[in-house]
Amino acid sequence: EVVREFLAVMDDPANHPVLIHCFAGVHRTGTLCAVYRMEYRWWTADRAIAVMEAFGFKPGRNREAIEGYLR
Repeated sequence: EVVREFLAVMDDPANHPVLIHCFAGVHRTGTLCAVYRMEYRWWTADRAIAVMEAFGFKPGRNREAIEGYLR
């Protein structure tokens, strides 16, 4: 549901610019940024995940679920 709402916001230029942030600004933020890059910039999941990791993506036990969702 969060991703659907996020994409609806991103689809409407009246909402731009958009600031994406969560409590810590790493995992949920990184995941939505990856979704944005894949949906609107046509990045591969591998490339989007690599950028997440470069900016501190270390979700611990949630890694498999997040990466699985993005792939």
